[in-house]
Amino acid sequence: MIEGQSRHWTIDDIPGDQFDPTKVDPEMLRIVKAAAMVEFNGHTYADYLYNVFNDDPEFQTATHR
Repeated sequence: MIEGQSRHWTIDDIPGDQFDPTKVDPEMLRIVKAAAMVEFNGHTYADYLYNVFNDDPEFQTATHR
């Protein structure tokens, strides 16, 4: 990638033909799946917390950083 450029990765960036499922640690896979779910749903959770703490404007501001 050229310096100064920024982009998100796509599934096509992963060399699937080099994947060896025998080298996957099941516990690490669970951790990665959980982290991916949190990352994917982060905005939804922030919105939820914004509503839960509707009496705390400082916290609400922090949820939308």
